[in-house]
Amino acid sequence: MRTAGLSSSLRLLLVDIAFSARLSEEVTRVSQHFGALTISSADALVKRDQQMA
Repeated sequence: MRTAGLSSSLRLLLVDIAFSARLSEEVTRVSQHFGALTISSADALVKRDQQMA
């Protein structure tokens, strides 16, 4: 009985680790996307300001 409980706990731990890794990858991807949008937006504002000067 104890072995079955340990096996279930290990399986849950592995599932949790896999979920955490996927979530971390998704957060990184979204963060990079918004970083690129921020840079593009800043570049557009600088160009606009230069054209107005």
